[in-house]
Formats: sequence, C-alpha cells, structure tokens
Amino acid sequence: MGCWTWNEIGVRPLVFPVLALGLGCALPPPGPGNTWLLGCLAAGLAGSACFLRARAGAHAVLLAAAVLAGSALGAFAARSTILPTGSPVLLEGRLGSVELDDRGGRAVLEVARVDGSPARARTRLWWSDPAVHPWVAQRVQLRAELRADAGPDAWGQFDTGAAWRARGLSTSGRLVPGSLVPLSPPPAWSRRVTEQREAFGRWARGRLGDADAAALVGALAAGLRSELGPGWEERFARSGLAHVLSVSGLHVAALALLLAGLLGAVLRAFPALVRRMDPRRPAAVAALPVVWAYVVFTGTQPPAVRSALMLSLVLAGRALQRHTDGLNTLALAAGLLLVIDPASVRDLSLQLSFTAVLALILLAPRLRAGVPLPLPDPARPPGWRRAGERVREALLGVCTASAAVTLASVPLVASAFHRVSIVGWAVNIVAVPVASVLTLACAITAGAFCLSPALAALPLLVAATAARALLALVRIGAAVPFGVLPSPSFSWPAALAFAFGLLGVALGVRRAGWLVVASTAAVLGGPLLAPRPTLELTLLPVGHGDALLVSSGGARLLVDGGGVPDGIDPGARVL
Repeated sequence: MGCWTWNEIGVRPLVFPVLALGLGCALPPPGPGNTWLLGCLAAGLAGSACFLRARAGAHAVLLAAAVLAGSALGAFAARSTILPTGSPVLLEGRLGSVELDDRGGRAVLEVARVDGSPARARTRLWWSDPAVHPWVAQRVQLRAELRADAGPDAWGQFDTGAAWRARGLSTSGRLVPGSLVPLSPPPAWSRRVTEQREAFGRWARGRLGDADAAALVGALAAGLRSELGPGWEERFARSGLAHVLSVSGLHVAALALLLAGLLGAVLRAFPALVRRMDPRRPAAVAALPVVWAYVVFTGTQPPAVRSALMLSLVLAGRALQRHTDGLNTLALAAGLLLVIDPASVRDLSLQLSFTAVLALILLAPRLRAGVPLPLPDPARPPGWRRAGERVREALLGVCTASAAVTLASVPLVASAFHRVSIVGWAVNIVAVPVASVLTLACAITAGAFCLSPALAALPLLVAATAARALLALVRIGAAVPFGVLPSPSFSWPAALAFAFGLLGVALGVRRAGWLVVASTAAVLGGPLLAPRPTLELTLLPVGHGDALLVSSGGARLLVDGGGVPDGIDPGARVL
C-alpha cells in the first residue's frame, strides 16, 4: 500500500461522518427529555443536507447532523432505571453474559423488574460459589446487594467503568447465596456452545502436562478466562503482548486471512476451477462462516466481533470481486458498531483496536517509505535474489507495522496503564507470527474437538508447541532491563496534539513530527519540572484497603499496603 495524502482521505465519503457520529456518542449525554428532540433535529439536518447537497455548506450540515445523531444514540443507551442500593433487592431479568471460573462467576443482568415493578436497567453481579451455574440468555430471579459505581478508586486511575455507565450499567453487587431461581431454560444453542467450551477446557488441561500452555490454548481456542495467574499477566503486559491473552481483532484477522489463503491455495490445485473463476472468491465465501463460528465459540467477545465485522466486509468484497478501500471499510465497521452500541466509543479495547488498524493503514506505509531500501523489483526473474527481496520486504513490513501500532497507541496505553512498553514493538515482530500460528492451530483444534476429540489431538500438539514458544518470548521480553518506562497520563490537549502530529507525519507533513515530540516531552517532563512539596501524600489503589504513601525529604512511610491471602500481591503489582 502506498503513502496517503490529505486529499485521498477527504474523498472517502464515510470517514468524516463516522468521526462526527463518534464525537456525538462521546459527548456527555443531554437531559432525559431532550433525546427525541436531538433525534428529530438530526433527522431534519440530514434531510436538509441531502436537499442542499450541491451547495456550499451541505457537508457541514451533514456533519452537524451526525454529531446530534450520536448524542441522541448515546443518551438513549445511557437511559435506565435507578436501582436501589444498600440493601438486598429482588431482581428479575435476562442474563446478557456469564463468566465462570473455579472461584465463582460474574454476570451482567438485563433487569426487567425490580421488587415486582417494571424497570429498564442493567447491573453487574458476582458470586463466590462454583456450584452456581447460570446460562447466557436465561431468565432468572434473584436477590442482590448492589452498590453504585462511584468511578475510579484513586485519583489519576483509569476509569474502566465509564463505558459501563454509558450503557446504563451504573451498579454492581453480590448475588445473595441461594437466591437464584431460573425462570426459563437457556436457548439450546447457547447451552450447547457453553457446554462445549467448558468440555474443551477440561480436555485440554487433561491432555497437556504444561498448565500454562493449557491455559493459553483454552483462552484462545474457547475464550475461557485465562488461568495463567497474575505473574504471567504482568509478564505479558511488560513485554507488550497483553493483547494475546484474549480473543481480539489480531486473532480473528489472522484466522480469516490465513484460512482464506489456505483455501485459495487448495482450490488452485484444480485447474478446471481456476479456468472458470478466481479461487479467492469461493475461498472468501467459505472463510466467512468459519470466522463467525470461531467468534461465537470463543464467547462473542467485543473486540472479536468488531474485527469479524470488518473482515466480513473485506471478504465479501473479495467474493464479489469489488475493490475494498481500507479507510472506508474501517469507517463503515465503526459506524455500524456505534449505531448498535454507542457506548463502545468509550471502550479502551475499541479505541486500541481502531487506533491500531488506522496506524496500519496510514502510518505504516509512511514509515516504510522512510527506510532507505528499494522495494522488490517485480520485473526481476524468479530466483534466489527475488526470493531474498521478498523475505526482506516481509520483515520490513512486520517491523514498520509493529512500530506504527506501538507509536500510535502510546497516549492510550500511558493514560490507561501509566507505563509504556519499550520492548513491545521488537517482541511483537517475533510474537505476531507465532501468535498467528497459535490462533490458527487453536481454531482448528476447537473445530475438530466439536466433531470428535480424537480429531483434535494432532492440532492440539501444534497449538501447545506454539503456546510454549510464545510464553518463552514473553518471559524473555519481560526480563529486558528498562523494557518498560513509567509514564503519566496524557491530558486531552497533549493527546490531541500527539494525534494531529502523528496524522501529519502519516500524510507527509514532516514538520508535524515536532508536535509528537513536544507533546510527549511535555507529558514526561511535567512531573520532573514541577516543584516538589514539603510533604507529599500518594493514594494507591490496592483493592481492599486504603494504601497511603507519605513522602518528605527523601523519607517514605507506607500505611496499609493492602492484600489478601492467596490473592494478587499489591507489593509487586502496585506499590
């Protein structure tokens, strides 16, 4: 793919309207009585823009209509009944999601009645009894002790509940033991998928002697909650590979593209078929249901759904022999997701996913153009030299892609986790091919297991070998000295300057790089240049307990470090 310019972005008809729609979804919701007014006003402006499409200013009217439409969608999604807190309450509704492990489980309840009265709300529930086993899409009645979501536990901590509150999910609580009463059986297909996932996890743990490799295979093949433990989670984070622990867009993209490529290669072995049609067309059609089956089997995780939606558009274009534009496809997928779930604009996973894809489309080609090595000559006859050039170009492509994604996600990662993995881009260069093989092997293993466990034995060995290789890379990357640098959060002016600067670099404006340097220097140098107070008090989020760090004149005093027996060690994770 060649480098992009501003004009090439401007002629994409979906890019700026979808950006305006996302801006409207991200704005604070208006009052409850203004939702329908905003919707009507947005419809009126959109109609005016279509009527005045040949005149100047029609585009601005359309963008304003998109902003108002996003604001109306966000307000409608956040509308909910206020649930009572502080005392047990009787709830009735449908389970939207369920996660189980050896210690209990978690679920999201779509509330229909509260103490017998009709309601419209959602709440998060948890329980500590492994014997409690509800099912997704099952109607239940239960008692719960709820509490309101008060936001982050400490100043400066990333607000992980912002997206939940934007969906009208502003409470969470404990399920009262023995109060869960099923009101209806779950759908047969949902129960079947859940039972198959749990059976796969037990089978994989029994077949593999390496518990860590079995946990990673179970997470990627069946979407089971990773049992690697906090130590491995920390290593994955330090090495910049935390995205591997859940089924994300990377895994779905790797599966779809590898599967379509393999099917196309198989079909090319039939000359009669090749003479009639392009083998990539039936390969794309065959890959689509397999990709969506993998997404459903792994628990329909939001990042996987987003990637599958975008890849469906790409594969459909390939099947219909229509050119698919990267930016328009990305904008269409984002627009559909915002209409279905307006609060997803606040999800860190969505922000990271679309930032990564945007960096691959815009920034990676510009970084490759900056490397003083020529592109492979297509007129060169086949031979060792041509093969070497292709291998070199493939390695350069992986390096520039990893660097582009790492650089573009710096503000998001720093603001959410207060650290930036320096070795992440280098580790990803080696880990992404391994993770792609692991994903494909896990998907084949899961599909074969659904037919017969005997068929899944061989692909399980391949998946286990790839899992061990990936864990070894994670262990090496996490052990690199100074591989992770602590970083303050990016304020919105600094993040905006960083984004505009990086966009300018991607579009060929070299001087825009100074915005990236200046905004990063301001964020990293601000705490160093600020005057240090005589007495400094730092509040640390350690879960249960209020950890206070008192600093004065080089001396420090820690009060209540937190922690529970056999739980996460706050000394290693936080302090």
